[in-house]
Amino acid sequence: MSVHAEHPTARPPAPAPPALAPAPAPSDLLAPSTPDPDDEPFYVFKRIAVLGARGVGKSALSIRVAQNRFEPNYMLTFQDMYQWRPVVNSVQYDVSILDTDGQDENSEFGMRYTTGVDAYVLVFSVRDESSYEVIKQVNEKLLVTLNVTERVGTSEVPRVLVGNQIDIAHQRQVPSQEAAKFASNEGIPYLETSAFTSQNVNEAFDSVLCMIQQNLRNSHVIPTHTEEDEEEEDIKTPDLPPPETNPNPGCLIQ
Repeated sequence: MSVHAEHPTARPPAPAPPALAPAPAPSDLLAPSTPDPDDEPFYVFKRIAVLGARGVGKSALSIRVAQNRFEPNYMLTFQDMYQWRPVVNSVQYDVSILDTDGQDENSEFGMRYTTGVDAYVLVFSVRDESSYEVIKQVNEKLLVTLNVTERVGTSEVPRVLVGNQIDIAHQRQVPSQEAAKFASNEGIPYLETSAFTSQNVNEAFDSVLCMIQQNLRNSHVIPTHTEEDEEEEDIKTPDLPPPETNPNPGCLIQ
């Protein structure tokens, strides 16, 4: 009897392994990622009111800081708003600058200039003594309207005194020392500016944002220490150098 050998069934070839993606080049590993266009920066919203007599350059200062240009024509203002996006002490702000109509000795404040306002720029012209007298009264009315208890300083009402138009200082009527003394008595900074040359304009507006930051920092509650904490402190750590003092009391040190 003949025996037929059975042939084994042929197996299909094994599938090829998947291709591996090429390793990224070293330069690709260092390349910055593309930012998502939908990611909007985070802004802190604030409002600054610019107060002062007519003709002292409130609009010119507001336009200079917001748009970095000088407006040579006098603008009779009822009440305008300008947007400004500065970065102060690493904080991004979206600031509404309220350019008010001019105040005088008889102006009533009410809530027009104070509702929703976080800080104030008090402006007079160094070549107009009457505008200096007006701004002193504006400062007083502001404190009364806001019912301020801590009248000296900027802890309750962040504000800066600004003597504008120093580019025509040959017509000066208000001595720098006199305005600086008034500001010192009020516990507020004093800066002399020129909207024409832009001298000290950004610094004046930056300073009130720094005051807001400083007030927020000072308002943080510091935990009280117990006797046990003090005993632990006696055993720990070597002495550290004293904290750095701020040459500009309105600004935080980075």
